[in-house]
Amino acid sequence: MARNWKWMFPGSIFPLLLLFTRTLLVSSFEPVRWMGWAVFFIALIAAIAAIGNFIDYRADQSVSIIERKRRAMAATPLASELESARGVSPEVAKIIINERHRVWMLKSGVKSEGITPHSVLFGAPDVTEFFLQYFLESSTEKLVMPKRLLSQGRKNRFDPWGVVDEYTMYDHLLSLLMHQGKIQRWSEFDSFEWVDPWTPELVAEDFGIYMNISTSEEVQENSKGE
Repeated sequence: MARNWKWMFPGSIFPLLLLFTRTLLVSSFEPVRWMGWAVFFIALIAAIAAIGNFIDYRADQSVSIIERKRRAMAATPLASELESARGVSPEVAKIIINERHRVWMLKSGVKSEGITPHSVLFGAPDVTEFFLQYFLESSTEKLVMPKRLLSQGRKNRFDPWGVVDEYTMYDHLLSLLMHQGKIQRWSEFDSFEWVDPWTPELVAEDFGIYMNISTSEEVQENSKGE
């Protein structure tokens, strides 16, 4: 595997050898000047080695990025569950598989305080149906909704109980969607993307909620305009 030092070391000594070559060539002694030419050829070899090793290093990095992407795409939620299910009794495995089909839970309300019963995701109980709908309608066909559209610390917009803030809902929803293989990002500096063939409309259909398609289209047009 190519390493940084394989091109950085010869690249670093190249200018030093050039300076040494110049010092020898300006000498008044002919044997010393011949030594200067020898050092010059060594400097050229160092330069060629630095360039060649740098090309090999960049090619190796590109291959590593492709391999990481392929491993990430191959690590499906089902594969992770099968790996974790080794040694588990068939009865327990059956219960776990049946639980996978649950989507929603009903959270009670308090009529006297104006809090109505509402649904929360079974896989992420902090995420309400109101937040999921806003999340999907604010996403594009390619990218998920950015976190900057929310307010940190605000709890009363999507949670009727006013307990869970928007940032927490966002993080827990992303974690659930990643676990389900619906979204992915290639590095911590990239935005989350929908994994083909998932789109906001398909996710809404999968969760069994109504989605305002026109709102989603407006978000996409605004995103393209930016």
